Amino acid sequence: MKIAVLKKTDDPLAVRISIGGFKTMGNEGYLVYRGNLDEVKMLLGFVSEALKQLNEEPEISSDNGKKYA
Repeated sequence: MKIAVLKKTDDPLAVRISIGGFKTMGNEGYLVYRGNLDEVKMLLGFVSEALKQLNEEPEISSDNGKKYA
């Protein structure tokens, strides 16, 4: 899969990462981030480890009173 990596203007509140992919567009994907590249890499490493430990899908969370995206 080909991944486009884009940096956007920093967010003063948080390191932000958006990841997506398009099956209908030749398996192209994207990673858009806001923040320091080293912090983004570290956060993605933690995310990767957390995903490896999931054995089943978590429940769908409510959008009421959002704490995260």
